[in-house]
Amino acid sequence: MILNAILYIWVVWTWTTWSIHYQAGVCLTHLCSSYSIHILCKQA
Repeated sequence: MILNAILYIWVVWTWTTWSIHYQAGVCLTHLCSSYSIHILCKQA
């Protein structure tokens, strides 16, 4: 029973951490591409 609780907490924690990192990565990538396009448009 305790093992199941530990496993459940670990899965939830891992998924949450991965989800946050993934979303942060997507936001960063989007920001970088938007910024690059903005610079290119200003130079054009």
